[in-house]
Amino acid sequence: MKQYKNSFNSLVIAGLTRNLLPIVKHSLTVILGLRVEPAMTVFLLLFILPACDEEYYSPIPASLVEITLDLYNQDSDLVPTLATKSFIQPQGLARKVGFGGVVVINGYGEDLSINLYAYDLACPNEPSIDKNIRVVPGDAGQAVCPKCKGVYNLDFGKGLPEKGGKYPLKSYLVRKSNTGINKYVIMN
Repeated sequence: MKQYKNSFNSLVIAGLTRNLLPIVKHSLTVILGLRVEPAMTVFLLLFILPACDEEYYSPIPASLVEITLDLYNQDSDLVPTLATKSFIQPQGLARKVGFGGVVVINGYGEDLSINLYAYDLACPNEPSIDKNIRVVPGDAGQAVCPKCKGVYNLDFGKGLPEKGGKYPLKSYLVRKSNTGINKYVIMN
């Protein structure tokens, strides 16, 4: 699957280069008053476009996620570092829980106390992509799939496989809510 993604990216870059070349050349000429050769424009595009491909592929299908966390009340168990909490069925402030459920971890990051990351619980390495084959979060910042024995790192926000897995866990964006202190929203 990775080779198809790389082929697709190459086609997209080729198409963007062909379409953007005249626009970039014209913009540089008008804005900077420079006469830019086509080779220089292609050179600039080659440095700009690859910087946008910082994503990790996951075979887990796109599914809605809408969870509100309140670290002062019902989700205060997420305050300690490496604490996890799983949401498998919609209930309360967890209205939509992704493909196989969502696990949230307070991992490591820029903040000294709260660094929340969220991942889909469905194992991305099962050929059938069965949402009932879920990784099981442990207390050391890892999750393990009971079927394929893949081990995933949860604590730095990437969900990358440490052993036995080919794909990372599907991650979801966690952001501070504007409705109160220590409230967070997980959405996609």
